[in-house]
Amino acid sequence: MEGFGDIELDLKYEFYAAKVGKGKLSLIGVGGFSTPLTIYENDFLASEASISRLMGDIHYRSDIETGMTVGKNVGDYVVLREQNDGGN
Repeated sequence: MEGFGDIELDLKYEFYAAKVGKGKLSLIGVGGFSTPLTIYENDFLASEASISRLMGDIHYRSDIETGMTVGKNVGDYVVLREQNDGGN
C-alpha cells in the first residue's frame, strides 16, 4: 500500500507540574482521534492505532500487546455468539 493510510490527531497537555524531592509530579490529559482514508483489514487498523499510541508515549508495549489479544478474543466471541443466535 502506498501513500497515507489514515489521519490521526493526538493531543497531550500537562495540566499541572510540581517538583517532589528529586522527581516531578505531573497531571497530564491525553485525547486523540483517528479516521481511515481507505478500506483496511480490521487487524491492520488495530495494529496501526496501537503503534501510534506507543509512539505518542500514551501506552506501554505490554499494554498494546495485551489489548490486541483481548480485543481479538472479544471480537471472536461476539461474532460466534451472533452466529449462534441466528444473526446474519
